[in-house]
Amino acid sequence: MNKHVRVVILNYNQPVITAKCVSKVLEQVYDTMEVVVVDNASSQENYSELEKLLPGNVVLIRNVTNSGYSAGNNVGIRFDGKLFKADFFIILNNDVFMHDRHVIEKLVEVLQKDINVVAASPKVCDYQLTVQGKDTEIQVRRNADYLTCLVSGSWWLKRLPLFNEIADLHTYADVRPYASNMEYDCDTINGACFIIRNDFLDTIGLFDEGTFLYFEEIILGHQIKTRNKKCRLITTVAVEHFQGSSSQQEHGSYSLQMYKSYVKSQLHYCKHYLNVGILGRVLLVIVRFIDFTSKTLITKLSKPFIDNHG
Repeated sequence: MNKHVRVVILNYNQPVITAKCVSKVLEQVYDTMEVVVVDNASSQENYSELEKLLPGNVVLIRNVTNSGYSAGNNVGIRFDGKLFKADFFIILNNDVFMHDRHVIEKLVEVLQKDINVVAASPKVCDYQLTVQGKDTEIQVRRNADYLTCLVSGSWWLKRLPLFNEIADLHTYADVRPYASNMEYDCDTINGACFIIRNDFLDTIGLFDEGTFLYFEEIILGHQIKTRNKKCRLITTVAVEHFQGSSSQQEHGSYSLQMYKSYVKSQLHYCKHYLNVGILGRVLLVIVRFIDFTSKTLITKLSKPFIDNHG
């Protein structure tokens, strides 16, 4: 008998992309499945368009405020269920497309054959890198201690000798490139697309809502590892990701806002999961301030050269 699966998809002012994502999910070869779309306080115009585009068998929930990634997904998880109580949840970015009709089936199989694996991700292919003929294959990350947080999130520290080795280990550079048709035990999942056990979510009280955006994967990985459970990366199946669409991470007004959100999430992780004291957290803020100002300055100084020599 198939396990019951609920696919939770967040939407924020992107009705067309979300509808396309949902349509691909509904093409999956999996019977006991329902789809819940959580709208994170889109404009009325965009929400109305989403209502029109989604089929009637999809649950649509509207949040009155944009509560972020973890809290938004928790709304979809807490939903009582139109059809059944879910055994597994699939958390899916609205800009991820399941072209392979067996993605859900294969992910469920992974969790069913090993009870110690509580979460798993397929290979997530970045569309932009694929069309450019590049594939960095940064799929999942190792758990982060304080030094790893400080270095791997730093624009300039991770480019320095010795420190770059810390950043590389964090992203499994010693394992990459990942081979096809393999299963890798790993510390975290890919937040763009993953399956997770309902019973494990119950033990941790759902996703930590202390972050708005960023570091959710590291936090979840820490919770999984400290409970002696495992994550797995599956390269036997792949999904396509239009990187940045779900967070609206464009080259412009969102950059400072996104950077602040990233720093806040890191501070939350360091304080509540690594027990880093105030001095360590202050140092992290100073390094991030230098990161942002130096990168902004270099970008502005290099722009005239790029414009003139394009």
